[in-house]
Amino acid sequence: MVPESPPTGGHGIAFVISPTTDFTHAVASQHLGLFNSTNMGSESNHVVDVELDAMRNPDFQDIDDNHIGLDLNILISTPSAPVSYVSDADGVNRTLCLLSGDQI
Repeated sequence: MVPESPPTGGHGIAFVISPTTDFTHAVASQHLGLFNSTNMGSESNHVVDVELDAMRNPDFQDIDDNHIGLDLNILISTPSAPVSYVSDADGVNRTLCLLSGDQI
């Protein structure tokens, strides 16, 4: 997720569980290649994804421009949280910037 033109990143990436591999209907931009404007939120999607999002999009009620979220049939994450990890060295919760270019 290293941005081509820092400091602005893209829309992020998603790890998806879906009953199909056919996403020909999807739009690659803000819909993460999963949905389009007509099927967002449809219960017939049967899609679960974990998104790593590096852009705040008010249309999807994003909490900030560096969060992880769980999505069910729609890109409005419930729940979502700022990206962080717990350090093995000292057990402290540390912020992780998705656009830093650092290895994770």
